[in-house]
Amino acid sequence: MRRWKQIAIVIVIQLAFIACAPEVLPVGVPTQDFPLTDTPAPIRSGSGVISLSTAKDVILLQTFSGHTNRVLDVEFSAGGKYIASSSQDMTIKLWDVGSGKVVHSFQMRSVDMSDIDISLDSNLLASGEAIWDLDSLQEIHVLERGLPFPVSVAFSPDGSLLAVGIFDQQIKLWDPISGQPISTFEKREENRTKRMDFSPDGTLLAAGVIDGSIRLFDIASGKITSIFKYGGETDIHNLAFSPDGKYLASGGRLPAVVLWDIADGGVVRTFRLTDNAISMDFSPDGTILASAGGKEYEVLLWDVESGALLHSLPHNDQLTSIAISPDGRLLAVGCFDNKVYLWGLPPKP
Repeated sequence: MRRWKQIAIVIVIQLAFIACAPEVLPVGVPTQDFPLTDTPAPIRSGSGVISLSTAKDVILLQTFSGHTNRVLDVEFSAGGKYIASSSQDMTIKLWDVGSGKVVHSFQMRSVDMSDIDISLDSNLLASGEAIWDLDSLQEIHVLERGLPFPVSVAFSPDGSLLAVGIFDQQIKLWDPISGQPISTFEKREENRTKRMDFSPDGTLLAAGVIDGSIRLFDIASGKITSIFKYGGETDIHNLAFSPDGKYLASGGRLPAVVLWDIADGGVVRTFRLTDNAISMDFSPDGTILASAGGKEYEVLLWDVESGALLHSLPHNDQLTSIAISPDGRLLAVGCFDNKVYLWGLPPKP
């Protein structure tokens, strides 16, 4: 009788372990209705995330508190001294990276203008509403203030152009110095732009569209040169060019970040997530891709060439935006808990 009790106890423990264990898909098995390459999924424990490599050299340095609602976008200044963060509290805050203090708070009139960007050479901050000078901390130009549509923005690498994408309208190029529109891009049906990024050489603009496609525009002509579409993708939340311009990373409603080859439009690999991809950014040398999923509560750091997961950085709430500093040493993370988190990234071997 005692032996049967022992066997029964063992069976109960095994069943409990199976019930509590996370579901792990075999490597290479499709999720939903789209193919995935052999990118390993994150390993999870019952209480959080376990890094696939030693995380002792990835450190949470600062937590910036000051917003009264969700942080929606984060960007580093050109020299990495400041972080700008937009929020549903209708402000854009400029933080000093060293002290974690707010340098200035810019007022917005619409939360739909929360996509922000900072030029790399002229030290300008832009949202869909306006352009601000970060030296004087003054508003210098009004753009599309008062529109009832989400607006995305992106500076060209040399800072001479600002692309403004208005949801359900055409993309416009602006001169950020004069504050005047220069040209309007080709428009197609369902051209509802959500996020944009310039190629490093400034000749192309990639626009993620709500229909799940990515449009590549020629800057000189404003014409669409290529359209990328991945499987059953139905929306594009964010995208980013690699520093050498060879790749484009994109993410949307599907639980994966897709790495595209710009030359032929082919998929190089997919980085598998457990939720839709919200934000991604490359390290300055292009070797690391950082990604954040909608409800994963973690930032994943991937090796671009091998597809290996290097680190997973856990948070306590849903993430909205990530950005790597120009020197590659810092990672900023915007979160639903109204905070901005600053991580120190591992040094290069």
